[in-house]
Amino acid sequence: MLISGSKEDLQLAVVDAARDLFMEQVVTPARKLPAGIKRLRKLADTWLAYAQGQIFRGGCFFVAASMDSTAVRARSATASMN
Repeated sequence: MLISGSKEDLQLAVVDAARDLFMEQVVTPARKLPAGIKRLRKLADTWLAYAQGQIFRGGCFFVAASMDSTAVRARSATASMN
């Protein structure tokens, strides 16, 4: 896959790919069950398996990305104070 453009374009492409993988491995299997406790249980089970898997270093991509963006905002806020 060749991606040209800005760093932001690359970041958005990575998020899109991670979302597609999450949907495929976590949400879609749960959607096969009727609404209710069985679907909720399946969603929890598939999310835990996803988070414990070796798909992304450090577990869940979205948890890691949210931690990273929090750190970036904190550094930016600190830098603007100086």
